[in-house]
Amino acid sequence: MSRELKFRVYIPDHGKYSYFLLNEFDYSDRYLDQHQYPVQQYTGLKDSKGNDIYEGDIVSGSFYDEEYRHAETIEHEVVFNNGAFNIASRNWHKPSLKVIGNIFENKELLNQ
Repeated sequence: MSRELKFRVYIPDHGKYSYFLLNEFDYSDRYLDQHQYPVQQYTGLKDSKGNDIYEGDIVSGSFYDEEYRHAETIEHEVVFNNGAFNIASRNWHKPSLKVIGNIFENKELLNQ
């Protein structure tokens, strides 16, 4: 089964995201032509509440640190790096992940 190719772009003038599928991608859309409005891709994953997880989302979740043998909950941005979506380089407990914001509307969540 292949991953659904869905995208979004944050429109600051309207204070919200515009969502679209790959076949709906339109280069004439003024927001998609500008670098200040980066297009973010759906990861193919859902959080513990069933919400789609996109690149640029801030997720909260627990991970288990094998070296120190303890669990910890942290917030981290979902990024696309080296051909894969990454949420830090941790051993995440997937059922615990939940989207708590995004980098455009909730940057302060990353400073905790």
